[in-house]
Amino acid sequence: MNTTIMEVGGARPFDLRRASVLVAALAMIATALGLVTASPAKASTNEINLALSGAVTGASVLYDLYDFSGQANQNVRVDLVRDGESFARSTQSVPLDSAGDSGFTGISVPTNAPLGVNAYRLKVYSSASVLLATSDPITVSSGGNRVTNPGDHASGTESVSVQQGGLWTFNGTSFTANGDLEATATVAGVPNTVLDGVGQNGSGEWDLDASGNTQGIVRVKVPASTPTGSFAITFSDGTKTVTRTLTVTAAVAATVTVNSSTASTVTISGTGWTHPTAAAGSVIAIKIDDGAYSHVDSHYATHPQPGVGGNIANQSVWYAIQADSSGNFSNVVIQLPDGSGAGTGSTWVSSTGSFNPSASHTLRLLSGNLYQPSPTDTSRTVESAAF
Repeated sequence: MNTTIMEVGGARPFDLRRASVLVAALAMIATALGLVTASPAKASTNEINLALSGAVTGASVLYDLYDFSGQANQNVRVDLVRDGESFARSTQSVPLDSAGDSGFTGISVPTNAPLGVNAYRLKVYSSASVLLATSDPITVSSGGNRVTNPGDHASGTESVSVQQGGLWTFNGTSFTANGDLEATATVAGVPNTVLDGVGQNGSGEWDLDASGNTQGIVRVKVPASTPTGSFAITFSDGTKTVTRTLTVTAAVAATVTVNSSTASTVTISGTGWTHPTAAAGSVIAIKIDDGAYSHVDSHYATHPQPGVGGNIANQSVWYAIQADSSGNFSNVVIQLPDGSGAGTGSTWVSSTGSFNPSASHTLRLLSGNLYQPSPTDTSRTVESAAF
């Protein structure tokens, strides 16, 4: 294994202490992860020096902040962000010394982080949330075959809660290439019962791609007869197996009705969206076609809960509402994307993807951890009729 270690910072004087830390850090990561690619040298202030250009899920990205002179003796925020997403997969506060340096430190890669070659970057912000620097691309690969929830309800935070008769969204990763993934559980005392779901093929399984990953939106259905409490589901392709234990909650009927639609708006009403313990209406995230269209640039859905406010960082949440204390909402008018994309002159209705108002679309309504503060709301996912 050949690892090239380059002196970073151009004319920066050689510092034995920092160099030894770098060597030790590289050795540690290389041993643990088998990664060998070193980052290129840089010669500027506000540097983010990556020890390696890749990491695996469940491990850490090792980095060094150098010469953030305007932030000497201050704390900065470091986010691990996936390109095309506005929310951080991981975030941490990092103290800088009198030279604006941090020394090498690590930021964790969540176990449910989507994989990608050169798909991630580190972003450094001041205490006033001003972007100071962005790193070179980082590749995230799998630490092994896994089944994870991508975080439908908020900013990529995994949820293992599901209602009786409800759907749990998941990503399967690093199973057998071009294989099929099956979900089984003990249902009504019968072990190895095959579970239904969304996105399955004609055999009641999910197709895996050439990398052994599930494709598109996939969800497994928890039988309505499942008792509340822990519920273990085994995902297997016949060779590799992962078991996830979900928390099943009592079914609460939540509905959404499409009242009307035009080329630019859709009007909806709903019932049954109550928080289980807070005597309040649920905070509901609304996605178009299961998140196929996201806001662009600096545009976001606004958090509707009084006293919370602000932007919802996950830009695939197109709109958000809060039901009343009886769990109802009526005649909510939602502006649809106007077909324009990112760039100069983009607006709140600009979106990723080319939205066709003449095509058929659906809304996905989700409740869960958008409600603030804890306890978390009931996890629900309800799809509207097509409009």
